[in-house]
Amino acid sequence: MVDEIKDFFLDYYNQLVMWYEGLDQVSQYGLAFITLVAAFAVIVFFMLIRITK
Repeated sequence: MVDEIKDFFLDYYNQLVMWYEGLDQVSQYGLAFITLVAAFAVIVFFMLIRITK
């Protein structure tokens, strides 16, 4: 059962890596930058919620 779940996630991970490597370099950097900005925005949002309580 655990091996099936592990294989399921590894298959999707491998597909994601293949898709990412298929992008040109500018798109790879852009996607990484957008991901970091989104993560930073979520962290700031949760910090503001805690501060205002």
